[in-house]
Amino acid sequence: MTRVETFTEFRIMRLRELLKERRCLDAPDTDHNRVMGLIKLVLDLSPGSVLEIGSHRGISTEVFCLLCRMVIAVDPFDGEIDFSTKEFTLRCGDYPNLRLVKGKSPEALKDLPPAAFDLVYIDAEHDYESVSRDIAASWPLVAKGGHIAGHDLSEWTEVPKAVQEFLDRYGGQIKRFSDTSWAVQKQ
Repeated sequence: MTRVETFTEFRIMRLRELLKERRCLDAPDTDHNRVMGLIKLVLDLSPGSVLEIGSHRGISTEVFCLLCRMVIAVDPFDGEIDFSTKEFTLRCGDYPNLRLVKGKSPEALKDLPPAAFDLVYIDAEHDYESVSRDIAASWPLVAKGGHIAGHDLSEWTEVPKAVQEFLDRYGGQIKRFSDTSWAVQKQ
């Protein structure tokens, strides 16, 4: 490995490496399972502060850490050191702009300040009830002009049903990205 001179060079190097990785090892190797769409989402929306609900192996967390000023990652990070927790720690443990909140949403969100985040990104459970609860609990945490967003807006999950119900209630335009990420701006 060559010596990296600046954080900008490090960021470019890491993003190139992340583009080659699969987000989820047990999912097919498709655009849905890559970070190109997530990188485009972050570059398009330019959030400074991010709340990520569901971090798993930390691939999306690292994208946020590389491109955003402050990141809070909420995940159970179970007491046992399993493969994904160990990989998350190795991948993201040294980023100074990352804070971990151990727990499950929505309970883990209770102590976070309202309207504090430019972006809330939901990628935890994918069933209708869980996604609906995560959206409802995190919507007050999104700053005016910020975005609520997530992953897996696809026919093989129940995410579309929960997102559509959210849109029916609060309105807004949905932006879609190549990795099945989605975003809605808070007016």
